[in-house]
Amino acid sequence: MGSGKAAIILDAINQLLLENPNDKFILLTEGQGYDLELAAQNKNTQLNPAATSTKNYTFITISKPKKESRINLFRFKLKVQHLIKNTQADVNLFMDPFFTFSGINQLLLFPDCSFFRSEKMMKDMRARLNKNAPLQPKKILQKIIVNSEYEKCLIADNKICPPEKIIIVKENIFKSGSPISLDMREKVKEIFSDGNEYFLYHGPIEKSPELMTTLRAFSAFKKRQLSGMQLVLTGNAGATKDEFMNSLQSYKFKDDVKVYLELNVADNDRIFSSAYACILPFVYVASLQIFYFLAQAAVPIIAPTEGSFADKEVAHFKSENFQDMAIQMLHLFKDENKRKSIIDAAQRQNSNHKFISLSFLLKPTE
Repeated sequence: MGSGKAAIILDAINQLLLENPNDKFILLTEGQGYDLELAAQNKNTQLNPAATSTKNYTFITISKPKKESRINLFRFKLKVQHLIKNTQADVNLFMDPFFTFSGINQLLLFPDCSFFRSEKMMKDMRARLNKNAPLQPKKILQKIIVNSEYEKCLIADNKICPPEKIIIVKENIFKSGSPISLDMREKVKEIFSDGNEYFLYHGPIEKSPELMTTLRAFSAFKKRQLSGMQLVLTGNAGATKDEFMNSLQSYKFKDDVKVYLELNVADNDRIFSSAYACILPFVYVASLQIFYFLAQAAVPIIAPTEGSFADKEVAHFKSENFQDMAIQMLHLFKDENKRKSIIDAAQRQNSNHKFISLSFLLKPTE
């Protein structure tokens, strides 16, 4: 579904290539990085293959040293810096906020803001982009492009960058969804939830605070609403997946919890489209592709009041508050009109989504 930052960045690059056929682009990528031709064919990203036909770009592929010692990484960074300076580019776009260079003006394009989870990483970021780190030049950062108001506030409130340098550009919608047929929905439920309605959690399968909050909320829901409703968990295995699966054995409602790891694209789309509601308990998410897809598929979302979904039409609950999440589950289950009103509002919001052209990024830096 193209849900990660990699897909957003690749799509942005494709858009720039298509919108500016007379400009020349030099793309530096690691040896194990993404290739536009491969990305255009990748069913998970749904990128526009037309961009790869413009051929107004050149790839320079560089590989990190196998042994990542401090001296090897320092030499690697010098090599990259030398390559960038040799291009004599009018504008330099960077994706990695930690990969800064002295003497090169930079514009950060959709940086991964997950570093906000770590105070140590935030401190390092402030030093780099506020020019407090040793040997940093006075002018290094031109702008930061983000895809949500939440990210802009995170960066500004934590004094990473002045708010006037932060620009919000809404991400493109990679994939269209639509309400699934009743017959197909029943088949999906037979396969994945014993024929019952289900709440869907999508995210890392591990013993994380978000997933544990979801399980506690589901317990509270089941105790107050005796029904066959199930909880389906999908996503990739996290670092503590085995520990989580072991703990699930002692969970009171374990027979009503189904776990599916790394589903293929077709099954993933069907299981999303057939859910009674989708639970996305994360304050920070890299992309809102799931919101756009589920809005079109007429599936409501339960998400935190704080964070990426703060301004989206979803059933909001207080972050990490399982009782509040359980209340939202109950409201959606017992009040079909409320469920429909959230779906309708999300669909209206989705229809008003406008992707902004990125051509303005190619104005030479000051």
